[in-house]
Amino acid sequence: MPAGIERMPLVTFIGFTALGSVIWNAAFALAGHWLGDNWHLVRADTVPRREPTRHRSTPTCWWPGSG
Repeated sequence: MPAGIERMPLVTFIGFTALGSVIWNAAFALAGHWLGDNWHLVRADTVPRREPTRHRSTPTCWWPGSG
C-alpha cells in the first residue's frame, strides 16, 4: 500500500526511505567495486551481437476510462 493511503507518519516514511536508499546504494556500490576489479571476467563472458535484436511486440499502457 502507498504510504499516503495507509496514513503512514512522515517520520516513519522518511526513515524507511532512507534505510532502503542506503541498502540499494550499498548494493550497487559493492557490485560496481567488484565488477571494476573483475572487468576482465565480465568482458570474457560477453560477446557483442552482430545483428540488432528485434522486438516482437510493443508494450502498451491501458488506463481505466481511457477508451
